[in-house]
Amino acid sequence: MILRLFRLVMQSAAIAALATPVYLNFYNVPSGHHGLLKESTLGWQFPPLGPGRHWLWTGFVPDKWQLITVPIHPPPLEIAFQQGLRFTDVLDLDDQFRIRVNMRVFVRIEADSLPVWLRLTGENPAKITTILEERLKAILQNRILELYRSDSDIPRLAAALQNYLLKSAEAPFAADWQRILTEQDVLLAHLESWEVQQIYVPDAAAYAMQTRNMAEVFAARRKALTENIFARARVYEKQLSYRAEREHLEDLRELLQANPSLRDYLKYDRLSKGSAPVTIIEGGMSAAQPSMPPREGQVAPLAR
Repeated sequence: MILRLFRLVMQSAAIAALATPVYLNFYNVPSGHHGLLKESTLGWQFPPLGPGRHWLWTGFVPDKWQLITVPIHPPPLEIAFQQGLRFTDVLDLDDQFRIRVNMRVFVRIEADSLPVWLRLTGENPAKITTILEERLKAILQNRILELYRSDSDIPRLAAALQNYLLKSAEAPFAADWQRILTEQDVLLAHLESWEVQQIYVPDAAAYAMQTRNMAEVFAARRKALTENIFARARVYEKQLSYRAEREHLEDLRELLQANPSLRDYLKYDRLSKGSAPVTIIEGGMSAAQPSMPPREGQVAPLAR
């Protein structure tokens, strides 16, 4: 009886030992996702897996497969785009003088775009949404730059943006999306639909009031900039002067270390400030100093 029980336990353990690696070879891709597989030695495997349960042979190699899932329909892209008018930043105006476009965009990621996405994201598909948002902002910025070339375009700008973002398959926005989101002849994300939540353009009359004295503003800023440049030049001049004085004193220290007899000259020179100093040369000879010593607060020029 005991022997039969022991045999049954051993058989169960053997079956479990064989079933465990078989079970662990199953990989599940959630519904609505692509499954990207990376083999430990061969790298990424294409085409990607579709939704469902997949069995992969590991050959009893730990961590042979790495599975990353990518949603076919990422979360909607929520864009709150802002761009100032020509003098918004120059005059430090508030947000009422900024163009604003708020919109929501729905996209679809196809399996054939995943190899390109791996390259663009540095093999980190979690960055797909960030890159899509950056591309969408670039589309809006480029279009606004085309529509707003001078302040005379402001009254017509809101209507022009509304026409650009009309929800239709032939909309200029859809064409720009197709162009900007194509890499290596592959569309990175298919544009399914979009919702424009807000288009705001500053009032042209209010903006004109803020910018009516731009000549005076530029003159004042030019004056402030010039004064700042001269102030910095004076500071730099003082720094050069201090540096020259330090170098002069360092040269003098080295000279005195090499010629201790010159200390008597320095003592005499300090006593005779204001008159032509006389250099005492060892052996009794003397010679007139070629230039006057500096007055109080000045730095003597270095001898060349």
